[in-house]
Amino acid sequence: MRIISPGTLILGIFAILFGLAGAYAVKKHLEARGPETVEVAEATWSVPLAVTDIEPGRTITAGDVTVARVTEAQLAKMNLPASYMTKAAEIIGRTLREAMKKGQAFDPAVFYPVGIGPSVADRLEPGQRAVTIPFDGTAADSGLITPGAIVDVLFRTFADNQQQVPEATVTLLEKVNVLAVGRETFEGASNGAQAKTVTLAVAPAQAHALKVVEGRGSLTLVLRGGGDAASSGETAPTTLPELLGIQEPKKPFATEIYRRGHLTTVVHHDGKPKTIESSAPADMPVVGPPHVASSRVVLTSSRTPTPAPARDAEPSAPCPCGEG
Repeated sequence: MRIISPGTLILGIFAILFGLAGAYAVKKHLEARGPETVEVAEATWSVPLAVTDIEPGRTITAGDVTVARVTEAQLAKMNLPASYMTKAAEIIGRTLREAMKKGQAFDPAVFYPVGIGPSVADRLEPGQRAVTIPFDGTAADSGLITPGAIVDVLFRTFADNQQQVPEATVTLLEKVNVLAVGRETFEGASNGAQAKTVTLAVAPAQAHALKVVEGRGSLTLVLRGGGDAASSGETAPTTLPELLGIQEPKKPFATEIYRRGHLTTVVHHDGKPKTIESSAPADMPVVGPPHVASSRVVLTSSRTPTPAPARDAEPSAPCPCGEG
């Protein structure tokens, strides 16, 4: 049997005393703190809201939506529609049928059905007309001009000598909204095929102007910024001589003067008159068609002209006054 020394026994007694003292201190500390409370997080709900005011016809993007986390008490104060949408993924890519205010929750009723957008008629403002025209250029083919773009319409005339219309280019319409390119009507959508027509929103007078020039020249679209309100003005050259600073040659014209059976023709070309005289029947100023455009002036004498002898008259009978 092993005998415990007095020193070891004393150390064991002190260890027991220190343990009891420590347990007592911990007990007092716990009693001073009281029972621990466990915090339970309050339930929240996700509510997608509009970041800013949004106009009808717009296709919603991620930048148009913010998701708010609200409690049940906050949810009750928001006056949300009964069928508000809770997922942003269901909202992005849809097209609005009605306008929305900033901070408004999204209701399925404010959207067009999935895959469907506003018709051309829905996008017309009061007093506007939709007119489809052919156009030249590759801007729309390359995707630069899409539905929703703002453009100017340039008209280039075909030269028409009969109506004296020179070949010229003018700005026919300004700040016109593009409703459709070919058959594509969604704003910002690019037409993959080469479009040959474009539909514009114009005033009735502008619609008449487009039909007046139809078939008499070519139409070109010029893309402009949506916030650009400046007018192009009428200072730009419209013809090639104006653009190059070349004076256009004057067209010759002639003046025909009939006087006492004689025809005098004065041809004016480059400011130099040239006189041509010829004879004509005294009773009717008729000549062959002139080679240039002419204005005819007939001058008559104040005296009564002596009648010309009849060409086919029979010989006069002998005077019955007898001989001598």
